[in-house]
Amino acid sequence: MTPAAGKSVLLVEDDALVGAVLREMLSALGYRVLDVARGAEAIRIIEGDSPLDILLTDLSLPGGISGLAIIKSANQHRPGVRRVLMSGFLSGQEASELDLLADVQLLPKPFTLGQLREVLGP
Repeated sequence: MTPAAGKSVLLVEDDALVGAVLREMLSALGYRVLDVARGAEAIRIIEGDSPLDILLTDLSLPGGISGLAIIKSANQHRPGVRRVLMSGFLSGQEASELDLLADVQLLPKPFTLGQLREVLGP
């Protein structure tokens, strides 16, 4: 059995193609994947009672709710959930804000399946 077996990931990615590739990668690693494209949808799930082990969110999302806001919601409502932020670019302000958030891992885009596996860990 893989370390991911039985674990669930909330994937937040607005690009449909990137989301499809990530869903395949996560499934190949053994995760159950729930994916959404908007921050508001992610926050509703985080505030709900669906099983959730990992939050994997893009930084830049449409609709006015960023990946950082989603992570802050997870900090409040799901403190035991592993939080991973994906980004191709961080502004100085975003980097400063990320530094203030404890236990958040940054996964720079683009990344490989091996890098994703390493960040998500056991």
